[in-house]
Amino acid sequence: MEEKNKIKYNLIPGVFECYGHGWRHLWKNFLELFVVYLIFNFASQFMGIFFIPMYLIGLFENEPNFLIFIFLFIAIVGIFATAFMFLVVKPMQFGISYLNLKASRGEKLEIKEMFSPFMDFWNVVLAGFLSTLIVGFGALFFIIPGIIFACKLIFVPYIVMDKKMKATDAIKESWDMTDGHAWTVFGIGVLAVPIIIAGYICLFVGVIISIMWIYIAFASLYHAVRLKKG
Repeated sequence: MEEKNKIKYNLIPGVFECYGHGWRHLWKNFLELFVVYLIFNFASQFMGIFFIPMYLIGLFENEPNFLIFIFLFIAIVGIFATAFMFLVVKPMQFGISYLNLKASRGEKLEIKEMFSPFMDFWNVVLAGFLSTLIVGFGALFFIIPGIIFACKLIFVPYIVMDKKMKATDAIKESWDMTDGHAWTVFGIGVLAVPIIIAGYICLFVGVIISIMWIYIAFASLYHAVRLKKG
């Protein structure tokens, strides 16, 4: 018990510290997090079903209004795919973030908790939509503002799920919490690139473990910042 508390309360919000902390707690909760990720990955890949009809466009190339047909078809597919992302994939992503946070704290996990964001559905959807909109808006002004906004809003899913905050309040809270830690967020993101590459070298299973590790590293950072701020 004393060793557990030492690990918990001595966690430093640094890049390597969070990856190290995440690695230890990943293996303590590997089965639950692995199943959760597989479910999430299936939901994410399912979104591709909306684009299957795109392969049939060539059948209509001789139609007189082909260009109008293409435009309308792509617009409809885009609307359905976007709706699925924000109404299904994003809430599940919030659920994964919450489970990784619990794992980083050494708390007991239940797989069904990945669906807990659907209990606060519209608030979670709004939080995911606003965060994506802000990051996307920043990316329009070259790429650097988008990266900055992404780093500043990285804690939104954890705050919404952990502190039960409303979407706009969670965005403000994340912006404040990342003061002094934005470079750490960026560092975790940069280090994720070689980790993913190493995962691909180790084929399919390695990629899954790499992504799981990155998820829990970010959760560990939120946990560390919360501890530091008391």
